[in-house]
Amino acid sequence: MAASLIRKTKARRPKRSLLAAERAKRDLAARESGLVIPVSEWLGHNNGPSLFTPSAYLTYIWRKAYDAAWSEPNAGIVMHRMRRAAALGLSYNDYVLELLERGGHPESSAIRPA
Repeated sequence: MAASLIRKTKARRPKRSLLAAERAKRDLAARESGLVIPVSEWLGHNNGPSLFTPSAYLTYIWRKAYDAAWSEPNAGIVMHRMRRAAALGLSYNDYVLELLERGGHPESSAIRPA
């Protein structure tokens, strides 16, 4: 009999409006005592790395891609590129830049200097 009475008389949780009122009273008391309460949209943020600034991983990936693009090819490829660059009137570095930008061999009429 006693167990059935205990189940029927469970403690009820206060309503949200009461919780908000209690929180507001607590905040007011803290302000009056001189404590500063941070009000921010980032309240509760874990202060992890920003999504808008480059991370170390992105820097690493870009550096790796740059090194792969400008790695030294074998002698036969270098000689071929030097001959084609000379035929177009470009330096070797300018010719390689065109290769990297276009993703293939540039047409001679498209990159000839004016």
